[in-house]
Amino acid sequence: MRNKWSKQKIIEMIRLLHQQGKPLNSHYAQTHYRALRVSASKPRYFGSWRAAIEAAGIPYMQVNTHRTPRFWTAEKIILAIQRRQKCGLPINALAVAKQDHGLYRAAFINFGKDGWDKALRRAGFDPHEYYPHTIWSEKLIQRTIKRLKRLDVPLNPAFLQKSGYLRLMAAGRVYYGSWKKAVESAGLNYRSVISRNQWNKQKIVEEIQRLEKQGVRLNTQFIRCERRSLYAAARLHFGGWYEALTACGIDYKKHWKMWSYRTWLKTLKPNEIEKMKQ
Repeated sequence: MRNKWSKQKIIEMIRLLHQQGKPLNSHYAQTHYRALRVSASKPRYFGSWRAAIEAAGIPYMQVNTHRTPRFWTAEKIILAIQRRQKCGLPINALAVAKQDHGLYRAAFINFGKDGWDKALRRAGFDPHEYYPHTIWSEKLIQRTIKRLKRLDVPLNPAFLQKSGYLRLMAAGRVYYGSWKKAVESAGLNYRSVISRNQWNKQKIVEEIQRLEKQGVRLNTQFIRCERRSLYAAARLHFGGWYEALTACGIDYKKHWKMWSYRTWLKTLKPNEIEKMKQ
C-alpha cells in the first residue's frame, strides 16, 4: 500500500487541525491523531512531533500548553517550588525540566522570558544558588548551610553525602579546611547539629511503629517532607525508607499513594494557602 504521508501533507494536516482549534500537544496527538504523529516523527519526515509542529509555523510552546493554564497559576507555581524545596527535591532549572516539565513550562507561560528564574525569586530563592555550576564563595556556603538548617536538613556528613550535597561539602572543606569549620562559620554548634536526635536502628523502628499506631501515612513523600530527620536516619541506617518499613514488619503498599503537586495543591483550602504565603 502506498504511503499517503509526505512532509507537505503532514504540514497541511497540522495547520488544518490548528485552524480548527484542536489540541496539538504530544499526548493528545498520540491518542487522537496517532498515524499523523507517528509519521511526522519518522526520520525521513521531521524526526519528532515538535519539529513537525514548528515546520508548520506554529510555536510548539503554544500548542503544548492547552491544559496548563486551567490548573497552574502564579500562586500555585510558587507553592509547588516551595514544596519541592521542603521535600529536599532539586529546584534548579535542569532538574525540574526533566522531573516535572509541566511545572517548568508553566513558569514560562505565567512569568514570560527567564520564567523559571522569576518563579524562583517569587518563591523566595536566589536563582544563582541553584545553577548547575555554582561558583562557591564563603558567603554562599554560609547562606546555604543556614538554609538547610532552617529546612531541618540533617547536616551530618553521612547524610549529606547520600543526598546530593557533595559539592557543598567539598566547597566547605576548600574554603574552611573542614566541614566542621564550615558549619561553625555559619554560626552553628557543630556537635549539636550532627548529634541531634542520635538515631539508631532501635529508635527508628520504635518511632515508625509509633507513627503507624497514630494513623500517620508512612509513604515516602509525606515522611520526606514532614519528618526529614527520621527519613534521613532511615536511609543512613537501613539504606532506604522502604527497607526501614520492612524491618518494622510494615507493608509499604498499605501506605503508598499516588502523589503529585496537582493532587497536593487541590487539597489545600484557601486559609491554608494564605498561611503558607506568610
